[in-house]
Amino acid sequence: MVTNEFGNSENPSKTEQQDPLAFFDRVYEIYEKAEAASGGAVDRFYCIGGFKIRLRFAGSALIPYMTPALSHLATEPFSDPALTVCLWDSASTNTVMPPPPWQRNHHHPKRGEIHGFNTDRIHTSFQWGAFALSMLDSDRNLGIYWVETTEQIPYWETGSPLRTIFNVWMNKRGIQLVHAGAVGLPSGGVLLVGKGGSGKSTTALTCLNSELFYASIENQFLRK
Repeated sequence: MVTNEFGNSENPSKTEQQDPLAFFDRVYEIYEKAEAASGGAVDRFYCIGGFKIRLRFAGSALIPYMTPALSHLATEPFSDPALTVCLWDSASTNTVMPPPPWQRNHHHPKRGEIHGFNTDRIHTSFQWGAFALSMLDSDRNLGIYWVETTEQIPYWETGSPLRTIFNVWMNKRGIQLVHAGAVGLPSGGVLLVGKGGSGKSTTALTCLNSELFYASIENQFLRK
């Protein structure tokens, strides 16, 4: 019997206990049920890091939480996304998340990767602060993001949505997600890096009254 992060207590199948892809496929099947239960998908389209990315929502509940920070990257609809991410929550779709086939706390304490459920193809992580499951199938360029309810989404998740999925997928294409500030001139700039609370944001904002241009604060994608 498994007691887990999702509030369920059930026995996962033996196949799912041994195969990250089998668990991904099961979660994707549940997403499709959530999409049908909510009346169909709601798509949003973006160009991020030069790539066409589609966010496919099961219903509209997550849209106000996951899209504002990406609004400046929104594009017209397209039919050939490089990456599709399916997003759903159990509360608004009335669709229960299947129990995970791992023991509680079987994940990296900071990054959230689930031990035994990450391969060259499948990435699986659970973010405790956001109570969110993030999964990526690199072969299919397909991501899944799930939360139990929007009430659990913290403010920092709305400011940098889907950073785990984006980081893993982009990293395979020579692009690194960094937590930093950036200021500079058209001829060049400075990347301000450091752990949380070290003064990146304060330093970047201090430059607003100088000749330096303010580029951004916090999560940024940079080509390696």
